[in-house]
Parts: sequence; C-alpha cells; structure tokens
Amino acid sequence: MMKKVFTLMAALIVLAFAGTVSAAPVYLDIATATFTATGPQTLNGANVDALTADGAIYNCTFEWNPNTYNWVLTSYYVSGYKNDDPKVTNANKLLGIWNFVYHIGSSYTNDQTYKMHTVDTGDTNDEGGYYVWGDDEYGNKNSILASYYPTSGYFALLDPGSIIHRFFIFPTITGNTTKGDYYQITVSTGEWSNKYSFEGTKTALPSQADRVGGLSSDPSIKTFIEKIERERAQSLVGPNAPAFAVDPDVQQIYEILKEKTVNPE
Repeated sequence: MMKKVFTLMAALIVLAFAGTVSAAPVYLDIATATFTATGPQTLNGANVDALTADGAIYNCTFEWNPNTYNWVLTSYYVSGYKNDDPKVTNANKLLGIWNFVYHIGSSYTNDQTYKMHTVDTGDTNDEGGYYVWGDDEYGNKNSILASYYPTSGYFALLDPGSIIHRFFIFPTITGNTTKGDYYQITVSTGEWSNKYSFEGTKTALPSQADRVGGLSSDPSIKTFIEKIERERAQSLVGPNAPAFAVDPDVQQIYEILKEKTVNPE
C-alpha cells in the first residue's frame, strides 16, 4: 500500500506539481478523514498547502485505498500553529477531543474524555489567556472550562462535579499529547487531595469534536464515579492526614475557573 506524509493547514487544499498548480482544487473532508483524488498518480510529487480555521498545522499520513480509490487519513499530529497572537495559539492547542488518564496511587487508574470545542475570544483570564469551553463524556454541554495562563506558564482544565471537582494542570502541549498534575477538590469541604500524575492524548481533530456523542446523559453515573474516586483518594492518606500544601498559583487558577463554572455571574 502506498503511503505519503503531508502537511495539512485547512479544508481547501491546492496541489502543486513541479512548480505548477493543478487546475481543479482537491478537497480534504476532515470530518470523514478522506482525501479525494482521481488516483494515486495525482499525489505523486505533490505539495499540500492549506490552512485550518483553528490555525493548526497537521502532519498527516495518507494511504491509498485501491478499493475505494481515494486517499485515507491514517494518522496525524499537530506540528505547530500559524497565528501571530499567542493567546489564540495556546487556546487552539486545547481544542479537540482529549482523553485524560490519571493515577490515584499505584493501583487505581481512571480516565475522562473531554470535547473542547469553543474558544471564547471575548473573555480572558487575569493573565490574558482566552477561555476554552467543552463538554464532558456524560453529555453535559459547556460544563468543562480550560485556559492557558502565560505568566504562570500553565494550561489548566476544570471538570466540576457534585462530589469532587477534577482539576488538571500542565505546562505544555506537545503535538497531541500532554502530561501534568491532577487534583481532586472535595465540593463539601474545599479540601484538596494530594497531587497525582496524569497523561492526556488528543484523539480527534478539533473539527470532529461535535461528532462524538456523550456516553450518558444520566448525571448519577458521573456522581457515582466521583464517589468512588474520592473514597480511593481518602483511603491512601487516612482520615487524620494533614492538609496537602497547594502551590498558591495553582490554587488561584483553580479558583478562577471554579468561579466561571460553578458560580457564574
């Protein structure tokens, strides 16, 4: 099977052949991840150059399918962003469908999926970063809030709940991956858990974020999982453990995100 690697920058793509541009443009349908062309020879020696609405540059691997006679997108990663405004660049890195896997102790691992779909360019945090809204995997729309804090040097995402708030903070996003720290904050007491590790992977392009449905619209399922996770974290430290010392910058970022989600004006 033939394979080529291209740089993707938008939905409309023009192919260049030996210094000339083809008469008819060829389109990449990001939603179905299929590159439509007349045949494998059409892409030989071609340079793909286009621009996505979110400003991301994707390095994509396509394979020719002789049965359906088209190029199929088999893998991709975000190699960079074309935008002079760092607020936009960093907010765009948060867009897409993310799977966050976190570890509470050595024997408990869980994950959450977040559909980050909207950059609010009309609102910034106190360090000048845009807010990014998303949905949780239980079907709760616009319940997830994230942002980049340029002065503190952190990305942060808050998943508010009825028993615990899940709070993720991470310094960088490299391509489709990130890693950082995960905290539980008990809703009834405001108590912070110890700091746990997490890894995040972007599993879909930003334009596909509205194509993946939630697993459930029943909020009791989310509450049940929160209860299990809170009990697990408490069992590791014991009932009389001293309060965990939280970095003041991290705590301030959490409080800002909480005010916008849990206690909006």
